[in-house]
Amino acid sequence: MKASLIAIYHVRGAARFADGLSEHSILAADGFRATLTDNPDAAFDQLDRGDAVARLVLTVLTGTDDLTPQQFIERSMADAKAERARKAPSGLFLVIEGERDVEILEAGAMRAMGEYGLALEAIDKAALRASFATLMDSTVTAIVAALPARSDAAVVPLGETVVLHAEQPLYAYDLKMTASLSVGTVVGSSELESATMLARELARNTKLTHSVRLHALAGTSSTDKLLAVLAAWAALEVFVNATFKEHYSDAWYELLKEAAPSSAGGIVERFEDVMRDKLRLADKFGVMASILDPDGAAADIATFNTVKKNRDAFFHALNGDRATFPVEDAIRLYRKYLTLHLDRGSAGLGRR
Repeated sequence: MKASLIAIYHVRGAARFADGLSEHSILAADGFRATLTDNPDAAFDQLDRGDAVARLVLTVLTGTDDLTPQQFIERSMADAKAERARKAPSGLFLVIEGERDVEILEAGAMRAMGEYGLALEAIDKAALRASFATLMDSTVTAIVAALPARSDAAVVPLGETVVLHAEQPLYAYDLKMTASLSVGTVVGSSELESATMLARELARNTKLTHSVRLHALAGTSSTDKLLAVLAAWAALEVFVNATFKEHYSDAWYELLKEAAPSSAGGIVERFEDVMRDKLRLADKFGVMASILDPDGAAADIATFNTVKKNRDAFFHALNGDRATFPVEDAIRLYRKYLTLHLDRGSAGLGRR
C-alpha cells in the first residue's frame, strides 16, 4: 500500500519571498518533494483532517456528538484553522511530502469514518520517516546555510501526518504548534538558488551525510539544550574530520612549499611526513579556515577554540552549564565552512 508523509516546518528567519514569489521547489527526488512556501494551507489541511478524524473516532466511541462524520470533520478543521490564525508564526514554511510503498502490520487496526478513516499502529511510521531522513536533513541544512548570516535562521517542526492511500484516505496524525520571536530576512533568488543547489549536493554527498544529520538535529532541537549541544559540536567535528585529509592536507603543504624558500622544500616535505595524520582537530580546522577564508580565519579559529574549550570543560571535566554552551557559534561555523567547502568544489577542486 502507498503511504504519504506530510511534514510542515516554520523557517525562522525567513520573513518573505522577494520578487513576488509564493513558493519555490528546493529538492525533488525519489518520491520526495521539499517546497518553500508562504502559504502552507493545503498541507495544514491534511494535518487538520487527520486530527479531526482521530477526534471523530473518540466522539463516536463515547457518543458525545450528534454531527455526521463529514460535519464533524469540517467543523474541526475550521476550528483548527481559526486557532492557527491566532497562534501560528508568520513568514515562510517548508513543506515536505514523501511517498513510499509500506507494509501493513498484522497488529494494526483501520477504522473508516465517512469519506476518511484512521489507521492505528497499522504501519511502521518511524521506518517511513527514516527512509526520507537524508533528503529531509539535506533540505534543512541547505535552507539555513543559504540564508544570510544576519537572519535568525532555524527550521522548527510544526507537525506531520501520514496518509495511507486505501479506498478512502486513512490518517495517522502528529501536530504541535510553537511560537517564537526571531529576526527575519527577505529571501531572494540568490538564496533560493543557493538552497536548491546545496540541497541537491548534500542529498547525494554520502561523505557529509552524518554531519548534515547532526546539524539538522542541532538546529531543530529547541526543547532539548543538551541534545543541541551534543549535535552542534559533533556536526562540526565530523565535518572537519570527513573532509580534511582528502581536500585540505595536501593543499596546505603545497602552500607551505610555495611560501618557503626553494632551499627549504626538503624540510617542508620531511615536516609533512612526520606530521601527516597527527594534526589535532583544532589544527585541522585552522588549516581549512586559512584555505577557505584567509581574511576571516583568525576570528573563526578563535571562535572554534572557544567552542572547543567550552565543550571540553562540559564533557571532560563535567564543569560548566549546558545552557551557556555556544551552540549558535558551533552551528554558524559549520554552516559557513560547509558552504565554502562546497563552493570550493564547484570552482573545479572537486566536491566529495
